[in-house]
Amino acid sequence: MLGTPLLALLAACNRDGNEGKGGDPGDDCVGCDQLADTTRFARLTHLQWENTVQDLLALEAPSGLSAGFIGDPLAEGFQNDTTRLQVGSELWVDYQRAAETLADQVVADPRLYGVVVTQDGRAPGPGDDVFTVEAEDPAAVKTTGGSAGDSWNLWSAGDLTASFDLPTAGAWTVSASVWADQAGPDLAAARLAVDGQELLVTDVSATNRGAAESLASTVQLSAGTHTVTVSFLNDYYQNGQDRNLYVDFVRVEGGGGGGTPPGDAARDEWIAAFGERAFRRPLDATETTEYATLFAAAAEIGATGDPFRDGVQLVLAAMLQAPQFLYRTEESATPDASGRIPLSDWELASKLSYALWNTMPDDELFSVAREGRLRDVDELRAQTERLLVDPRARATIADLHRQLLHVDNYQNITKATDLYPEFRPSTPASMQAEAYAFVEDVVFSDGSIHELFTRPSSFVNEDLAPIYGISGVTGSELVPRDLDPTQRAGLLTLSGFLALEADSYVHSPIRRGVFLNLAMLCTNLPPPPNNVPPVPPATGIQTTRERVDAHTGPGTCGSSCHGSLINPLGFGFEHYDALGRWQDEELGLPVDSQSAFSFTDGERSFADAVELSALLGSSFDAHRCYTKHLVEYLEGRPAASEDDAVLDALARRSVAEDRPILALVTDLILTDGFRFRTATGGE
Repeated sequence: MLGTPLLALLAACNRDGNEGKGGDPGDDCVGCDQLADTTRFARLTHLQWENTVQDLLALEAPSGLSAGFIGDPLAEGFQNDTTRLQVGSELWVDYQRAAETLADQVVADPRLYGVVVTQDGRAPGPGDDVFTVEAEDPAAVKTTGGSAGDSWNLWSAGDLTASFDLPTAGAWTVSASVWADQAGPDLAAARLAVDGQELLVTDVSATNRGAAESLASTVQLSAGTHTVTVSFLNDYYQNGQDRNLYVDFVRVEGGGGGGTPPGDAARDEWIAAFGERAFRRPLDATETTEYATLFAAAAEIGATGDPFRDGVQLVLAAMLQAPQFLYRTEESATPDASGRIPLSDWELASKLSYALWNTMPDDELFSVAREGRLRDVDELRAQTERLLVDPRARATIADLHRQLLHVDNYQNITKATDLYPEFRPSTPASMQAEAYAFVEDVVFSDGSIHELFTRPSSFVNEDLAPIYGISGVTGSELVPRDLDPTQRAGLLTLSGFLALEADSYVHSPIRRGVFLNLAMLCTNLPPPPNNVPPVPPATGIQTTRERVDAHTGPGTCGSSCHGSLINPLGFGFEHYDALGRWQDEELGLPVDSQSAFSFTDGERSFADAVELSALLGSSFDAHRCYTKHLVEYLEGRPAASEDDAVLDALARRSVAEDRPILALVTDLILTDGFRFRTATGGE
């Protein structure tokens, strides 16, 4: 049925400040030097935190720890709105736990430690030997307890012993990946030993393979055969509660280095190098001294007995929960002659990388910032263009459109299968994949906003092909296909949008019209009043358009919003049913999709969604709205009145030149609004 809160917005409606913004495109931009107040301390989103941690620590995959954080706040705009991203007491504890977990992981994993702490010559390097016995490997010998499979289960205080034939004498790091079924008052306890000599005894808190802990110790071993034993020390079973220890693999790696721990010079070099990457700028003298003091204190409170590793672990944990890591800060305070404050090279590097990659700068961007070259406009342009051809930019563009198009909500699409037999349980996921593939193909083939609205092609699989009337497509893999240009044109005739903005049984002109106003034209629609009655059932045989028009059209109490803004756009999509299939008739009656809409430069008529998409693709209003979304996502803030002149100028240029979206992104990066901040910017 059509009855949802979106079905009637019965209050007076105003466009979002777009009146009078049209006109002939031109290069002059009166007012483009105005700057909006922005925060100087932009908290990383959870996505940015995960990406940054992965890049900073050279993890093979995201840590996944942010899944346990209290969620980022929901906002009307994008999820990276820095005006809403705060650190409360609960999130602070989440950050602290994650920092300690990551520090433990780095120090416990010899290979990871070697990448993060290159100043410690004892750490295994890329050329060192690695020997691993997996649970599936019959070379392992279970002495008591245990069962094989994809992990060993030391279910009854058992031991697991694996043999290794080492080619050389040297410093070898022995490790085992473990987790446990927890039961009873204590955590599972494990022992790691080599050739019968105990290396460590520790509690194991991890409860699944994804969060497995590494038992690790570095020892001097001779060439030849050695045995590594992992022991489960405290079996427990009572009232159905069963404590077990699992082992995924046992590993010996190294064979080089060895010797005594590095000295103060290596400590200072590591603190400076790692701190620069973690804080995305060089440490100042006070920070350097404080972290060196903390590093030295670890010798007395550390757990491994290795003062250098303990120092690394403590400083890692401290830096990863420091505000300078958790926030993208803008500390520059010296205004130029016009009173604006230019961002430093380091601040620009971070702002650029988080805008285009949602993560920290890479080595080249750090190098350019270190050399003081990024504030040069030509260099900034070159770096922007370099970042945009990286796969990480594709992920960012996908995330922008995920939120703009509500792609996450596609997973909630359901249809009455008696009316729409083409709909399968896998169809929503295919619709999501299609939306991402279409946007990526347009944007990264130098497509423009106009092409985003008008390209008559898409990507289909066996779930989607029947919706478009395409035969001969099998399998779940998406393949490119041209669509009927008389029925399909761009983003707004894709299956996902049409199916999402519809009910299970019938399409919804109102929901489709609301979406276009809010997301495509940036119309300032007010929220619907409470207790809005749903569109009533049909009286006799009525099309959906007739029912909606009778309930909210001219002469009704909903005419102010619906009659002039919502319904005219929604009616353009009457040729698409609730699944997005083309229809010429509804209930035996001919479909009427003709309508008209008042853009800021005048009223335009259209016969159907294909013509409407062409109008949107050429309209100043749609180009300005899309550009506004770019500003809000790339800068992580709501657009302000100070942005109007830039938005107007870029929208006019986009329309006149059919400018590629990636070029428009570069244009925005080069504006004063991205490179400067106000002296009165928010804290």
